[in-house]
Amino acid sequence: MSDQIQLQTPGGCAVRVFADRGVCNVSRDGRLEFPQGGSGSSDQAIPGVVFIGRSFSPVLTQNEFVLVFNRSRRLVIPYRLADGRARSLLLPCGSAADQFPVIVAYFDSTRALVDQGSLFKGPPWRYAVLEPGVSRIDLMSLKVHRPELKTFLLKEEGGATHETTAAMAEQKVRATDIIEQTGGGHNTSNPVFQARLHLRQLALDRMLELPAKFTLKTEEVEFIRTFLNLMIKNERNTAELVPVQGELKHLDQFYGLLSVALKDPDQFDRALEQGLASDLASYLLPVVRNMRSNTQDREQQIRYWEWEYRLNELSGGQGSVKKPPK
Repeated sequence: MSDQIQLQTPGGCAVRVFADRGVCNVSRDGRLEFPQGGSGSSDQAIPGVVFIGRSFSPVLTQNEFVLVFNRSRRLVIPYRLADGRARSLLLPCGSAADQFPVIVAYFDSTRALVDQGSLFKGPPWRYAVLEPGVSRIDLMSLKVHRPELKTFLLKEEGGATHETTAAMAEQKVRATDIIEQTGGGHNTSNPVFQARLHLRQLALDRMLELPAKFTLKTEEVEFIRTFLNLMIKNERNTAELVPVQGELKHLDQFYGLLSVALKDPDQFDRALEQGLASDLASYLLPVVRNMRSNTQDREQQIRYWEWEYRLNELSGGQGSVKKPPK
């Protein structure tokens, strides 16, 4: 795709697309449009929409900038699910043009999108739309790997015959919403749910105990860091989160180190050699003990014992560390 693409709307608007930046300029009779609610620039963001799920069938040409109707500053982006009926996604638009460019792509699964690496990252890719019934783990995986995407989960229509619209698609699906949809049966043994519960209650000290109670998987740690990052960003300016920003960032450091220990033990070795703050070392010590007690692999047990020994030293502790396994 070229760096600049010229498009013409039926209503007489000229649209110049800057593909590398994911923006466009709209003009009529040679006069540039400055979008409603803009920052004084003529550049207007182009919505790149990723449809995820086997239920979707392509309607618009994929991976090309195409014009769609702009009705009352709402873009009408057609899509089709397995039942074959035409539906529309509505997205906000600052332009008064009769049509406006979008670009779409289709993937069978979240994994298929993630496997594309950086190809579908950055402008213009701004939205993800997931089919009804997508699994919680897939939705959270998308949130972990592509947190910059504003995500909309389509709901079952329950046999209704009217056209589905997603007028609020610009709103993010938050991690809190996902956890609350999981039901109650298994939540007491679900560390991700427990983490979300502690964070909502601002029981931050319990977040330090959680990895010592559960043997967390790498993906579970990343989910928890997603929750922490949402609270640190505090996009809704929640007053109660302001005084605990320091504690939240410290927790993210703690879970970041745990993530390194799980994903790249050699890098964690180097982190220990370089030295950790004594409080972080003391927080990690019972976690590593838990990891050692829950593995039968002799090499891993020896490695975890070495971590315990180093963490005990770094924390300034006088407690004895059991001899390494033979």
